Amino acid sequence: MYNLEVEEAHTFFVSPQGWLVHNGGNKKPPLTATERSVLVEATRFFKPEVMSKIEAAYKSGQTTYIKVDNRTILIEPNNPYSGFTDFEGKTLSMGADTIQSPEELRKTIPHELYRLKTSNVAKGLSGAMAASETESTFGFAEKAYDYLFGGCP
Repeated sequence: MYNLEVEEAHTFFVSPQGWLVHNGGNKKPPLTATERSVLVEATRFFKPEVMSKIEAAYKSGQTTYIKVDNRTILIEPNNPYSGFTDFEGKTLSMGADTIQSPEELRKTIPHELYRLKTSNVAKGLSGAMAASETESTFGFAEKAYDYLFGGCP
């Protein structure tokens, strides 16, 4: 058995099966298969080379597209919103509010990825559906943040 201390990340995917493990003793609620797949995908967005591109895009003040696997991140540093999802283009759009804090960015990415995997918008959108999906997605973003970063800002 090994005891590792890693700055920032407290949760890791290990083995060819992609097991999610946490280096703490606190109990976390179980993840569904969909939630696990979103967390696995989100970890690719949190790689240093992707995060540095996101940071550079915000600093430049220019609209920027960043590819991560089969997804695109649209950075719009001059638009006052946190994030939204373009379902047809599989694009996560992030505005000025996303970069206000590391915590906000760390929550926005899994939030939008979860929405891409679970939304029923293609079947038609009602106010009740929008509210329900937003609540569910927000809840997942909080859970994902806790799993991936141990609640650390």
